[in-house]
Amino acid sequence: MKTRIITSVVAVGLFIPFCVFSSSPFWVFLIFAGLVSLFAVYEILKCTSLHKNLVASLLSYTAALAAPLLTRLAFKGTERYYLIMSFIYFALLFLSFVNATFSKGKIPVVNSCVATVMTIYVSFSMASIVLLRDLGPDGAIGAKIYLLAFIFAWVPDIGGYFFGRFFGKRKLIPDVSPKKTVAGFVGGIGSAVVVSIVYGFIIGLRFKDLTAFAILAVLAVICAVVSVCGDLLASLVKRYFGIKDYGFIFPGHGGVMDRFDSVIAVAPFLYILCYLADSFGWLSSFVTL
Repeated sequence: MKTRIITSVVAVGLFIPFCVFSSSPFWVFLIFAGLVSLFAVYEILKCTSLHKNLVASLLSYTAALAAPLLTRLAFKGTERYYLIMSFIYFALLFLSFVNATFSKGKIPVVNSCVATVMTIYVSFSMASIVLLRDLGPDGAIGAKIYLLAFIFAWVPDIGGYFFGRFFGKRKLIPDVSPKKTVAGFVGGIGSAVVVSIVYGFIIGLRFKDLTAFAILAVLAVICAVVSVCGDLLASLVKRYFGIKDYGFIFPGHGGVMDRFDSVIAVAPFLYILCYLADSFGWLSSFVTL
């Protein structure tokens, strides 16, 4: 418990500068997204025993870095960006299977599939955080809402941990995650709603009535459920390959995948919803600029 708290405090201390400099200089936030993507993909390759295979590593690491870095370096989230990323992901899928085909049985197809799909899953998530940050004129809207990707991911985890520790009796899905409880699940969702509403006051939701906060609360519930599912998904992969943690970079928490599994699930979901809302001009009436 003490180790987890100390690690969390240190991690938050390291995380704050990336938030402060999320827009200028532009490369600071890209480095954050790129490193998270790269380390997470490395842990996945290690989990699937493909980290020592040169071809698999080069393909996965290229995709892991390309997705977040290209969001600002060249295309600023335009249609051309999605076209290029579609080609990169197709090439990753195709060449990964070619690599497995010519490995003479050294690379199991299941391992190749898991590593490839999880690489796409992780890298697009990290790109989504940057794209979310850049929504609106000069990123003015994104600056106020991108932190919700972390709030919706980490608050349910923290709230669920404490609620489950004190009130949890009935297990949620013991075969996948032995420590998660129904009480923790419900408590985590409630925590996300409360914290997101507080954050709504901070960023200045500006509807005349409580509509904005009601929408935010509903979004918190949905994203909290997505967060838990993302956590369970990552746990399912760990259980399949017989490992306890993806890594050890965060003492008491595990690796990057162990700490960011929920963020990885929430970020694309939140970005797509906000992107659609921004396309219809709804976000500008939702957040005070």
